Amino acid sequence: TMPHVDPTGAASLDQVLADLKEGGISMAIAAAVSPVRDMLHRTGFENRIGPERMFPTVSSALQALSETGPRPQGSGLAIRL
Repeated sequence: TMPHVDPTGAASLDQVLADLKEGGISMAIAAAVSPVRDMLHRTGFENRIGPERMFPTVSSALQALSETGPRPQGSGLAIRL
Protein backbone atom coordinates (compact mmCIF):
# COMPACT_ATOMS: atom_id res chain seq x y z
CA THR A 1 0.00 0.00 0.00
CA MET A 2 1.26 3.43 -0.94
CA PRO A 3 0.17 6.36 1.29
CA HIS A 4 0.71 8.92 -1.48
CA VAL A 5 1.81 9.36 -5.08
CA ASP A 6 3.68 12.45 -6.21
CA PRO A 7 3.69 13.72 -9.82
CA THR A 8 6.84 11.70 -10.56
CA GLY A 9 5.15 8.55 -9.32
CA ALA A 10 2.09 9.32 -11.44
CA ALA A 11 4.36 9.76 -14.48
CA SER A 12 5.91 6.37 -13.73
CA LEU A 13 2.44 4.81 -13.63
CA ASP A 14 1.78 6.42 -17.03
CA GLN A 15 4.86 4.68 -18.41
CA VAL A 16 3.78 1.34 -16.94
CA LEU A 17 0.30 1.85 -18.44
CA ALA A 18 1.78 2.63 -21.87
CA ASP A 19 4.08 -0.40 -21.75
CA LEU A 20 1.21 -2.67 -20.75
CA LYS A 21 -1.09 -1.31 -23.47
CA GLU A 22 1.66 -1.89 -26.01
CA GLY A 23 1.72 -5.52 -24.91
CA GLY A 24 -2.07 -5.82 -25.06
CA ILE A 25 -2.43 -5.89 -21.29
CA SER A 26 -4.87 -3.74 -19.37
CA MET A 27 -4.30 -2.27 -15.93
CA ALA A 28 -6.60 -1.84 -12.96
CA ILE A 29 -6.00 -0.19 -9.62
CA ALA A 30 -7.62 -1.34 -6.40
CA ALA A 31 -7.79 -0.03 -2.84
CA ALA A 32 -6.08 3.28 -3.55
CA VAL A 33 -6.18 5.51 -0.48
CA SER A 34 -7.75 8.96 -0.78
CA PRO A 35 -4.52 10.97 -1.36
CA VAL A 36 -3.50 8.53 -4.12
CA ARG A 37 -6.94 8.65 -5.77
CA ASP A 38 -6.84 12.45 -5.62
CA MET A 39 -3.42 12.59 -7.31
CA LEU A 40 -4.45 10.08 -9.98
CA HIS A 41 -7.52 12.21 -10.67
CA ARG A 42 -5.60 15.53 -10.71
CA THR A 43 -2.95 14.20 -13.09
CA GLY A 44 -5.56 12.72 -15.45
CA PHE A 45 -4.28 9.19 -14.90
CA GLU A 46 -7.73 8.07 -13.77
CA ASN A 47 -9.14 9.07 -17.17
CA ARG A 48 -6.28 7.42 -19.05
CA ILE A 49 -6.72 4.10 -17.26
CA GLY A 50 -10.51 4.48 -17.34
CA PRO A 51 -12.57 5.21 -14.24
CA GLU A 52 -14.16 1.77 -14.63
CA ARG A 53 -10.70 0.26 -13.95
CA MET A 54 -10.45 1.93 -10.51
CA PHE A 55 -11.86 -0.22 -7.70
CA PRO A 56 -12.48 0.60 -4.04
CA THR A 57 -11.29 -2.81 -2.84
CA VAL A 58 -9.18 -5.69 -4.09
CA SER A 59 -12.22 -7.96 -3.73
CA SER A 60 -14.35 -5.73 -5.95
CA ALA A 61 -11.57 -5.61 -8.54
CA LEU A 62 -11.17 -9.37 -8.57
CA GLN A 63 -14.90 -9.90 -8.85
CA ALA A 64 -15.37 -7.37 -11.67
CA LEU A 65 -12.33 -8.51 -13.61
CA SER A 66 -13.18 -12.19 -13.29
CA GLU A 67 -16.63 -11.46 -14.75
CA THR A 68 -15.08 -10.12 -17.96
CA GLY A 69 -14.30 -13.65 -19.09
CA PRO A 70 -11.09 -15.54 -19.82
CA ARG A 71 -7.94 -13.61 -20.57
CA PRO A 72 -4.81 -14.74 -22.35
CA GLN A 73 -1.97 -16.09 -20.24
CA GLY A 74 0.22 -13.30 -18.93
CA SER A 75 -2.56 -10.70 -19.06
CA GLY A 76 -2.92 -10.22 -15.32
CA LEU A 77 -1.34 -7.49 -13.25
CA ALA A 78 -2.35 -6.15 -9.89
CA ILE A 79 -1.11 -2.97 -8.29
CA ARG A 80 -2.47 -2.07 -4.91
CA LEU A 81 -2.01 1.61 -4.17
